[in-house]
Amino acid sequence: MTLTVYNISGQKIKELFTGHLKAGVYKSLWDGTNAKGESIAGGIYISKLTIKPEYEDMQVLTQKMLLAK
Repeated sequence: MTLTVYNISGQKIKELFTGHLKAGVYKSLWDGTNAKGESIAGGIYISKLTIKPEYEDMQVLTQKMLLAK
């Protein structure tokens, strides 16, 4: 599973999580920084959750986010 933040142009801003989790409910917080830890401008961003179960097809979930500063 991978959780990544992209800007509206599709450029990768930051990877928030990569790994495996047991079934359950999880929460991830993004602090509005890029991969270098630098604060980024407010605006619209996209979160992309990619899930690749062992015996099923890959699932991709996206959501629009607004970073207000």
